[in-house]
Amino acid sequence: MTVLVTAGCSTKAAKTGGTSGADGVKTGVGVTADTITLGVLTDMSGPFAPIGKQLVQIGELVRTDINNSGGICGRKLEFQVQDHGYNVQKAVTLYKSMEPNSLAFLQILGAPVNAALEEEVKRAKVLTLPATFAQALLANPYVVLPGATYDLELVNGVSYLAEQGKIAKGDAIGHIYQEGEYGASALAGSKYAAEKLGLRLVQRQVKATEEDMAGYVSSLKAEGVKAVLLTSSPKQTASVAAVAKSIGLEVPLVGNNPAFTQSLLDTPAGPALRANFLWSSTVAPLSADRPGPKAALALYAKGYPNEKPSSSVASGYGGAMVFIEILRKACQNKDLTREGMETAFRQLGQVDTGGVYPPLDFSKPGKPSSRSSGIGQPDPAQTGGLKELRAPFVSDLAKDYPAGADAK
Repeated sequence: MTVLVTAGCSTKAAKTGGTSGADGVKTGVGVTADTITLGVLTDMSGPFAPIGKQLVQIGELVRTDINNSGGICGRKLEFQVQDHGYNVQKAVTLYKSMEPNSLAFLQILGAPVNAALEEEVKRAKVLTLPATFAQALLANPYVVLPGATYDLELVNGVSYLAEQGKIAKGDAIGHIYQEGEYGASALAGSKYAAEKLGLRLVQRQVKATEEDMAGYVSSLKAEGVKAVLLTSSPKQTASVAAVAKSIGLEVPLVGNNPAFTQSLLDTPAGPALRANFLWSSTVAPLSADRPGPKAALALYAKGYPNEKPSSSVASGYGGAMVFIEILRKACQNKDLTREGMETAFRQLGQVDTGGVYPPLDFSKPGKPSSRSSGIGQPDPAQTGGLKELRAPFVSDLAKDYPAGADAK
């Protein structure tokens, strides 16, 4: 990946409130008279590489579109992109090298990475869009988190199974979840839903680097589970689906939004995924009949005609649109410093991404910007590999769920 770096104003200038240029716009770190530099810290070689790759690709396409239309405040957007491979220590090192040259971070992928960087982000007061939906991130005032968090996705997902008669009071359900903030966030939701619906939750924690899920799936079958929740990487999801099919565990598999990518349908696990997997996500499938997903797909198809786009394209497009709105508001306020970005973010209020995400409301710090998530099902005939079974909704359980600042 080509790394585009422009030396911005000094860190000293940012800490003293920035300086004003000839256009009257206050600037600081990462901003010159001609450019605005944003950091992109992602996974291009680890377990979430298929997601990270397409997030970067759609981000670059949005950047090009913005620059071709005159940029932001008369300045071109430039990205500095680095691959942490889902290695937390590597991510911390890379962040420290990138932060002095970045106005903000358009992407920091991974719940454990964001957790490790929380204090650094607060210290630098650098606005960050995490490519993750862990509930704990809502406590950080410099995090821009569009949509429902992982716990809410599973509260809605389990509620959907109950509404469809797939599970009932007294049933056991399994939850295979990654260690760290990704899994912990989703586990809070599955525990809540299980308690409220009278279900027995059977938990299995896995490492992000594990790929063979056979032992975990076999143990869940022995427990008699009627459904399995997945807070996993795509490779782990494929393993669960294939193993479950092979041992006769024909139950719904409900995964959080990072658990699936279209490329899985081309693997031996494809038939099992089509038969049993359900995608519970605050991000719309690319096949959704709404303006945002259609715009994301059109842009990606033009830039990468030979690639198979997944929901990551929609997610990256919607997130970039939110960030562009923050930049434009900061420009309108004539303050392109980090303090100016935070102020602009707090002034956003409600944001419409054309249906990529449910309607977003950033007016309540510490609260999720939405409690809605939808249900998708793998379908190779659909663009992005998913068809929408149910548009984003807020289940009765999710309405009362203590999310964000209300969580205990």
